[in-house]
Amino acid sequence: MGNTARALASIVGPCWLAVIGATVSRSQWTTGGDLTHGSLPFGADPDYGRLLQILRASHSTTSWWRAQLDAHHDPLSRGVWALALLSIADGPVVHDCLAELDAVVCTPPPALATTLSSSA
Repeated sequence: MGNTARALASIVGPCWLAVIGATVSRSQWTTGGDLTHGSLPFGADPDYGRLLQILRASHSTTSWWRAQLDAHHDPLSRGVWALALLSIADGPVVHDCLAELDAVVCTPPPALATTLSSSA
């Protein structure tokens, strides 16, 4: 999944589609592919292989989700964060992050708001 997400990003650039791979059942699939040392899952140059790996590893860690949101303020990172939270985070994590999710969903740029609404 990681290399597929990276290939997609190399063709179309950073995008929402990479999160789809992370939503597949954790017990059904493993995240494969190479990772760039020191890469980040969000930001201006996200490593989608890293994103998939860390989303699956952090699905139950509220502090990680909050730290990522605090560290990334660009619209794409925040939108991907929201979609990933709803797609893969455990229920208690989503519950703990509802205020942050509300802020992200209620304040994105218009184009991202439309995309997020149609993706959910």
